[in-house]
Amino acid sequence: MLSNKLVKILLPIDHLGPLDYIWCGEQEIVIGSFVIVPFRNKEMVGIIWAIHNSTNVDQERLKKVKSSIKIPILSESLMHFIIKSANYNMVSLGGILKMVIPNGLNLHKKMAFYEKTIEYQKSTLDIVREVENDTRSEDSKPTKCSVKDERQRDHSNFADYNTFSHLKLSTRSMSDEVDECTIVCDRDRIHEARQHGNLNGERYNIVLPELSDNQKEVVHLINHKIDSKEYNVVLMDGVTGAGKTEVYFASIAKILEEDIGQALILLPEIVLTSQIIQRFTQRFGFTPYSWHSGLTPAHKAKVWADIVSSKAKLVIGARSALFLPFSKLRLIVVDEEHDASYKQEDGVCYHARDMAVLRASKENNTVLLASATPSLESFYNCNKGKFHHITLDNRYNKGFTPDVRIVDMCTEQLDKNNWLSSLMRKELIDNYHKKEQSLLFLNRRGYAPLTLCGKCGYRFICKSCTSWLVEHKALKQLKCHHCSYSTSYPEICPECNSKDTLRACGPGVERIVEEVLSFIPEAKIALMTKDTVNTTSKAEQLINSILANEVDIIIGTQLIAKGHHFPNLAMVGIVDADLGLVGGDLRAAERSYQLLHQVGGRAGREKLFGKIIIQTYNSNNIIIRALASNNREEFLKNEMISRSHGKMPPFTKLAAIIISGHNEEKVQKYSRELVRVAPIYDNITVLGPVPAFLYKLRAKYRYRILVKAERSINLQKYLNYWLSLIKKNSNIKVKIDVDPHNFF
Repeated sequence: MLSNKLVKILLPIDHLGPLDYIWCGEQEIVIGSFVIVPFRNKEMVGIIWAIHNSTNVDQERLKKVKSSIKIPILSESLMHFIIKSANYNMVSLGGILKMVIPNGLNLHKKMAFYEKTIEYQKSTLDIVREVENDTRSEDSKPTKCSVKDERQRDHSNFADYNTFSHLKLSTRSMSDEVDECTIVCDRDRIHEARQHGNLNGERYNIVLPELSDNQKEVVHLINHKIDSKEYNVVLMDGVTGAGKTEVYFASIAKILEEDIGQALILLPEIVLTSQIIQRFTQRFGFTPYSWHSGLTPAHKAKVWADIVSSKAKLVIGARSALFLPFSKLRLIVVDEEHDASYKQEDGVCYHARDMAVLRASKENNTVLLASATPSLESFYNCNKGKFHHITLDNRYNKGFTPDVRIVDMCTEQLDKNNWLSSLMRKELIDNYHKKEQSLLFLNRRGYAPLTLCGKCGYRFICKSCTSWLVEHKALKQLKCHHCSYSTSYPEICPECNSKDTLRACGPGVERIVEEVLSFIPEAKIALMTKDTVNTTSKAEQLINSILANEVDIIIGTQLIAKGHHFPNLAMVGIVDADLGLVGGDLRAAERSYQLLHQVGGRAGREKLFGKIIIQTYNSNNIIIRALASNNREEFLKNEMISRSHGKMPPFTKLAAIIISGHNEEKVQKYSRELVRVAPIYDNITVLGPVPAFLYKLRAKYRYRILVKAERSINLQKYLNYWLSLIKKNSNIKVKIDVDPHNFF
């Protein structure tokens, strides 16, 4: 036994590493254990990171560990993942642990309750069986005064709801039994058993559809990788509608039925969780756990506790779910792996796909990357032999490949403030009369991206950002899409005081809704953007209305491109295919192709013949040609050649340094000084500093530096050395973005 030892405790706090504390008492110190420690004026949950014999701090000033929590410890492999992800992304260990133990959960209180509950070993299933057989002794039957105490015990030791079904006990009868003091199983426990399925080793009630021969081959390969218990990355490629979801459902079924561990499905947007959860529930007979920003702290705490105890066998979540403390993780599915939403831009910068691969390498797990339009990085890794590449060649359930039509907008004669071609209008009207659904895609929120005065030319710009204010006509507001600023729509120009001279320039999705209603006034239209679908409940309600054919036309931004399956959707119209090709983003062409291909893939997914209409002013662009001919290989070949010649990723490494602060002159001066002291190497190129494309953001001025290096270079080591050469300024923030995907 050890006593009065020095331990290093890692707390979930940004910009913080392990801190020294004193461990008192005779209890054995276990690295990875959860503990409660005082920090400043509050108590926090932390992790025992190391044991050591000396410290540079006066021991009289060190605080003591208050208590340990008897829950499963963080595994050594997970701790290694935390270290590696912190080093790779150039952030603190505390910043990564903050995602392992998220803020707002009050875990030091929740864990204390959880610790007590695990002492209660008798399962709900055992109690119900005793009631059925009336085998309990008189002494073990709870009295009225003990019911409350019993109800406060274990609420996490649940049985399979299907087991309750064969016992012929309804939820109501069990609750009645509680009231009669003959059973302690309450309504909440039965409800959760129904919600999250088997947690006691009983068989699952899984009903999966018949798979094609191609799908069966892919499932067999993935399952073989899972059985190997080794690190594997599989890229599952295939046409839209090929049934990739059914494939990974089959592999998850294996994990559940054989009870060999946990599985995680990552999705790029929380709005996707409702539809995939519905599909999963239909197949597996229970609702999986979910993890995203829309959950309440209490719900998150419960999910977190069940994950760390391995009771949560499957979790479906957004990118942050990757860092949760799974103890028996066997499979990570990264659905739509190409999606830019997997890149976290605020706070800790990381790419969830890349961190999933890193975590699997530390825990000897299998990662399944799924996409109809895989990223160039994933193709590159397949070509290098790092990933295993498998394909699904045909649409599942005998779906037809959509017919693609290109509309050259240079030859269209549109009326003023109209944006839809004659062909687009005709197809919308025809579909409406056939009672088939249509989808219009424009990746621009609001009514119009710019409002200006037609008399003096004044443009409405955000007070805190160098960005135009976007008109949201339904809200009668002008809003900044980069910060929280908004203002009521003005009646006069603030520059020249003219009335009735303000003009909306360009279309947003709200303006397209207005145009469609001008020629199909009876149409039932669903608007799908981050403004209208900002919670999972709203997303679920909207998707259910589409599936119930209560919607004729769906109009939306990139949210409608991500994994949705609408059986009655026959036509997809892309209003402006050129929109994503502007700007200096090195991935602009790749992203545009992926997005347009994914949007088009929503059409004709089952028995309907699908049509895709693409409006463009640049019909000879290679992206448009590839979409029209369904020739992905031509686009990929040209894009790879372009990246290689330009010495850009995936053939090289990139890192961005973003310098920001409230004082414009000081930010500029610091940026120049930083570049001046940059170490010079032949295989590393430093570009900049230059004003960021979004020069002012949330009242801070911004400069950017881009660092490019050969793949053999340890770029993080170089950057750490470089930054050590210049004195830090508390008024200036220096942010490192390794593998940047946003160049604003």
